[in-house]
Amino acid sequence: MIYDIKAFDLRTRTTTHFGYAVFPLIVTFQSRLYLVSGLYSLPVYKGPVSKKLLQRVMNEPDTESRKIISELLKAGDMSIMGGTQLIAKVVDA
Repeated sequence: MIYDIKAFDLRTRTTTHFGYAVFPLIVTFQSRLYLVSGLYSLPVYKGPVSKKLLQRVMNEPDTESRKIISELLKAGDMSIMGGTQLIAKVVDA
């Protein structure tokens, strides 16, 4: 799941890209897929959602998103926005 975060300016009534966060909802364990549930603190990445991230996630569905993010961070295609975090709570009903 990708959270696209916007900033709203009350004076000008305009929105701008603030950042985005990525949360892998599904993980593979012993050849089975599981929904990840719990309370998570996610790092926020600068700017609009990385097109390279979207392309890689869509073209490489078997690759863990954490690995893709790590590679894009090392290549300089994504950057973390300091200590900014998004808190996500996921519950499997």
